[in-house]
Amino acid sequence: MKLAWKTPTTDDAYYAAGVAFVAVFAFATARLLPLPEPYWAPIAAVVVLSPQRAATRQAAGDRFLGTLIGSFTGWAGAAWWHEHLVIYGLAVLTGVLVCGLLRLERAARICAVTTTVIILIPRALPPHLVAFHRFCEVSYGAACALAVTIASDALHRRWLAWRSSRG
Repeated sequence: MKLAWKTPTTDDAYYAAGVAFVAVFAFATARLLPLPEPYWAPIAAVVVLSPQRAATRQAAGDRFLGTLIGSFTGWAGAAWWHEHLVIYGLAVLTGVLVCGLLRLERAARICAVTTTVIILIPRALPPHLVAFHRFCEVSYGAACALAVTIASDALHRRWLAWRSSRG
């Protein structure tokens, strides 16, 4: 892969500002919630946010559904984990298969990541709480990215309307 510099555009600057804003907003507000690992919110927000509005909407849906399914398979796997790699593998397999059966292929990777994080990272909390927290933290971040996209679309439409009314 050959890397080459390009001339930055206004769109590049807006996207960069949007990513920075949504990351800071998601983390700052997630810390106010009773969640143990609020850093998952800005991670999810940054992963979801895209320069293309439709891609952000699709990624938010994929993130939400993949995290939901992965939280359930992670919860089940963590409940029976006890350091058995077969249990972990079966949990990932189950989650990815469920995503495939529901035609959620893009959500399958997120599902596998969520399952992995819930099962493999040791925590003192019971598995059902870990799964619930992960779902809430990640879904909140995806919702922040979606909200920024919707708000920016509304502002852009108003700006265009204002500009066209002036002449």
